[in-house]
Amino acid sequence: MEFINKKTIKLDKIPTLLDEFMVDFTKILQKYSKYVIVSGYVSILFGRSRATEDIDILVEKMSKNKFYDFYSDLQKNGYWCVNIENREEILNILLDGFAVRFAKKQNIIPNIEFKFVKNSLEKNTIKTSLDVLMPTGKIKISNIELQIVYKEKVLKSDKDLEDARHLETVFKDKINNTLLEKYREMLK
Repeated sequence: MEFINKKTIKLDKIPTLLDEFMVDFTKILQKYSKYVIVSGYVSILFGRSRATEDIDILVEKMSKNKFYDFYSDLQKNGYWCVNIENREEILNILLDGFAVRFAKKQNIIPNIEFKFVKNSLEKNTIKTSLDVLMPTGKIKISNIELQIVYKEKVLKSDKDLEDARHLETVFKDKINNTLLEKYREMLK
């Protein structure tokens, strides 16, 4: 792992199937909207050994036409919506503040838990995202400080607390402690 700058991390690891799935999906998504990957996959990406069935992505809201183009592009590239196939209903679910799941056709796992941002914290998560450069492509992840605190203060499951500890260990020399405490105060 190499820090190119404060906003970019280079990973030279051998990509897993989950990494390849994520890069493939985000290559399509980035043509239509800004996004950020959050939650468990971030810890897995940086070496935490645990399974996951989904990858959580926060996405800036898209217009109706842009979303329809995005969904058409997904379908052309072998993806389907696990929840429902009608693009208008998918968009309505997203606009109502709920998540939908996308996976490769004929599969349910792994899948992308996809939702539009709905509050200032989620908008900030996209704004303060980090680029991760891998041999197969680039993805955007939540900044590490916010990722740690969100898992500690909001999600709080044993798995999430272990994810937070893992990230703190991996990034111990790179964490902005002032920012970490700011997020802890904000989310207490």
